[in-house]
Amino acid sequence: MTPAAPTAAIPAGSRSLAVDGTERSFFDQAGWANLTSHVGLPSLVMLVAHGADGLPIGVQLVGPSYSDRTLVAMAEHLVPLLGG
Repeated sequence: MTPAAPTAAIPAGSRSLAVDGTERSFFDQAGWANLTSHVGLPSLVMLVAHGADGLPIGVQLVGPSYSDRTLVAMAEHLVPLLGG
């Protein structure tokens, strides 16, 4: 389990976000997802909470090669526990 992104989701259509008063590129959010895809590991992102502004916060589940179905089954079991 890893973070899905370094912050909660950003509003739909936005291409930047403010972090500590500094504008950051939307693509800064993709770092964690890119790590798994570059090495060919299956991953999925699931909702675990909502931030104070109502935007979703997720986690990324990562598994070994060819464990796609296991990840989906794991997410199905975690959703009721994590409130997603």
